[in-house]
Amino acid sequence: MMTKRRAKVGQTKRTLEAEIRQSDIRIKDMHQTIDNASLKLISVKSEIVKNSLEKQIDQMQIKIETMETELAKKKQHKKELESIEMTWEKFVNTTKNIANILKNGDKHQKDAIVRIIFVNILVNKDKVVKYDLREPFLTLLNRNSDSVVLNGRGAGIRTLSK
Repeated sequence: MMTKRRAKVGQTKRTLEAEIRQSDIRIKDMHQTIDNASLKLISVKSEIVKNSLEKQIDQMQIKIETMETELAKKKQHKKELESIEMTWEKFVNTTKNIANILKNGDKHQKDAIVRIIFVNILVNKDKVVKYDLREPFLTLLNRNSDSVVLNGRGAGIRTLSK
């Protein structure tokens, strides 16, 4: 099942990469078209033609803004997919190292680790009230199976399907 998921994530990433390249090309072409229309605008004498060119340029600029917003979303989605590629084994090993750093590290190391794992932490006077995890921790903890650590060190991990 994990192999199928990795294959699907890989295919989605390749599709996004192709879409990102195509979007970059379209945006560059649109900028070139605007540049050409702007040059024409300088030499045109007719007010009607100038108004028409200005409207076309404005419409193209709006379209570019929309395309750039979509491009940013695709890039963010690709970035999120790249962070998902962490396997459960890597996750367990990483968390073992984090536990050692949190026990033995100085306040700067502890702060850095917490910033890597958590996005937002809400603390009242005495304790942490709420927290949001970053990827890939959120994805791994919300996947389709529950994992139980049998002894506190992660040596005996058993997966229970839902």
